[in-house]
Amino acid sequence: MYNYDPFNVGYAAHDEEGKPLIGGRRLDTWENSFKGSYIFKNNMWLTLIARHYWITGDYKKYFSLDQEGEMIENSLFTGNSNFNFNVMNIDIIYEWRFAPGSILNIIYKNGLSNETQVINHQFGDNFSRVINDPQSRTIAIKVLYFLDYLKIHGKWAAGIINQH
Repeated sequence: MYNYDPFNVGYAAHDEEGKPLIGGRRLDTWENSFKGSYIFKNNMWLTLIARHYWITGDYKKYFSLDQEGEMIENSLFTGNSNFNFNVMNIDIIYEWRFAPGSILNIIYKNGLSNETQVINHQFGDNFSRVINDPQSRTIAIKVLYFLDYLKIHGKWAAGIINQH
């Protein structure tokens, strides 16, 4: 999905006096996602989820706020508030329903992110930059086991009665 906003107004920086500056910026936003599953058996499957989010903000004008809170153009600010932000997440989930109401999940998560003030509108360049940045990897194992209280309670109660 692609979204283009030719003049989005948002926080840009602080000026030399510490007052906030507002900027008029061009925003380009891309969101890509992929999800696929492979079913081994009716109670066991593997799911892959990949998401990539990329937003660029190219500031065109800067504004200060006057006493009434109105924006007035600020041509004195010479800083760079542009941003080029990428995030990519890859999740691999193995799920096994080994008994009624009982599940084993093994989850692998890989998170990548990249932010710079240099805007490059080449998708391939940005994608390779985020792929080559440091990654955050996590593995989690989750087991949910359903205990049938009535079965356990019934066996326990039967054991007490048989002892007497």
